[in-house]
Amino acid sequence: MLVDDWAVRGTPAELAREAREGEYRGFHGIKIKCALEDPNVERIRAVADAVGTGFKVTVDPNTRFYQPAHAIQLADALGEYRQCVAVFEDPVPKGNLDWYVLLRQKLQVPVALHLGHPVDVLNAVKREAVDFLNISPGSMAMFVKCCFIAEQAGVPVWHGSGVDLGIMDMSYVHACAAAPAATLPSDVVGNFLREDDLLVEPIQIENGCALVPKKAGLGIELDEEAVRKYEVRG
Repeated sequence: MLVDDWAVRGTPAELAREAREGEYRGFHGIKIKCALEDPNVERIRAVADAVGTGFKVTVDPNTRFYQPAHAIQLADALGEYRQCVAVFEDPVPKGNLDWYVLLRQKLQVPVALHLGHPVDVLNAVKREAVDFLNISPGSMAMFVKCCFIAEQAGVPVWHGSGVDLGIMDMSYVHACAAAPAATLPSDVVGNFLREDDLLVEPIQIENGCALVPKKAGLGIELDEEAVRKYEVRG
């Protein structure tokens, strides 16, 4: 299962440093959070200058590009650095699929929606409103069901994350392994961002891929000592 690095809204210098560290750990891209008012062109330029244009950036403003014109203006402003961008995820409010259809026609980078319900996935692919999908539903079975719909439409998928702990992250790894449409780098990075993922052995990531264990169940063991260490009593 492919996995990308992940970063919060940092300065261009901070994101360049994170990209270098991510490349060192074997990642091939990074997802960055942002908003319209951020120095987004400078950020992407800094990442490209640090690790090269082959290290792809997923741009995720959580709908804070506000209107299609703003997203299009940013893509235009990137110039040659557009080649560094893997996708604009949720660039504008998600309730207006007409805007996403327009963006696919006008935007010079791919566009994705972050969805979690089969009906929403079906509506998005029927309208041809997305190039890719970030799917993070409430269960592994629901993810596979959403991916089946996307697969029929030829839309590649990745699994979203809430920067979770080890057990949840590993469930994502297994769900992606069971879904042929899940071919894009997913957000399974909690073990890099948390102090402890509560697993005896962390998820193994090699060359930008999370490995699916062959042991029974999810193939992991809860670290009971770590659970006691971080336990908070009411």
